[in-house]
Amino acid sequence: MTALLITVSLVTVLVILDRVHSIYLQRTNRDAAEREAKLSVLRVVAKHEAFFGGNPEQFRDWLARLLKMQGFRKVEAVPLAEERGYDLSCEKARGQKVCVLCILNDPSRFEEAVPLAEVQRLVGAMVGEGVKRGLIVTTTRLAPDTARYLENLPGSIKMEILDGERLLQSLYDLRKVLLAPFLDTTPAS
Repeated sequence: MTALLITVSLVTVLVILDRVHSIYLQRTNRDAAEREAKLSVLRVVAKHEAFFGGNPEQFRDWLARLLKMQGFRKVEAVPLAEERGYDLSCEKARGQKVCVLCILNDPSRFEEAVPLAEVQRLVGAMVGEGVKRGLIVTTTRLAPDTARYLENLPGSIKMEILDGERLLQSLYDLRKVLLAPFLDTTPAS
């Protein structure tokens, strides 16, 4: 009799655990689908914001504002007439200089990859100026040879990539944080 009672109890616990697990999976899938829907809308908005008619100077200025919002300091644009290998310079929290390369592809070439030559110029400029940190911001993605090149950089050079998807995710996260106080619908006490 106790064996039957134990078996029934175990089966009941397993059924409850299975139900809890399925509810968890449903919520996770729903949250993932909702997040993906928001990201797809943001992709359209970001393309519009980032392209400004395909003007690289406006993209660079827009990106400078984005970096300031993310906590970078002393964000300065390199004059377009000067070819330094990077477009912006800024500082991280500890005063470390960061060279930023902004690569804007026009909307018809949105999916084209970042060429190796662009990144090599950035790294060359960093080495020439003694800068250890770089940031590549692009509306697209890295070409496979470019990604391999970055993987093989010396350990003293740190390169961060904010490519198409990561750029959109960063925008989404930043907007979520900055807009949260305005979107909170709970009544003030």
